[in-house]
Amino acid sequence: MLNEPLAEACDALLQHVPDIRATADRYPSLSSEARIDAVAEVLDFLDYHLAPRIVAEERTLFPLMARALHAPCDVETLVQHHATIGELTRALRTAEPDDVSHVQEVLRALADVVERHLGAEREVVLPDLRVR
Repeated sequence: MLNEPLAEACDALLQHVPDIRATADRYPSLSSEARIDAVAEVLDFLDYHLAPRIVAEERTLFPLMARALHAPCDVETLVQHHATIGELTRALRTAEPDDVSHVQEVLRALADVVERHLGAEREVVLPDLRVR
């Protein structure tokens, strides 16, 4: 079934959330060079793993949900999650590495919204697809 690969992909992405939180937690203790590397790792995840999924969802899954599923979750909320992830990604990309509190705040906010979004997919959207 189509939803099994979607669930596996969702689970794989969710596994990165603790890494983002850990980066936020250890960020103050890192050297300037290590801070740049740590942010680059998070941006790699966002750019090369999460962003392609976001594009695919907005092109295919969300239009189907909006028209056919009558899903128990609001598609607009999921779209808003995407917008927030994009805004936070841009904020992280342009943040000064030595602005420790700002970078930590952005990293924690990213972890929270990614977890909320993927959690909604995993717990609400995908189970609903299974029963249809």
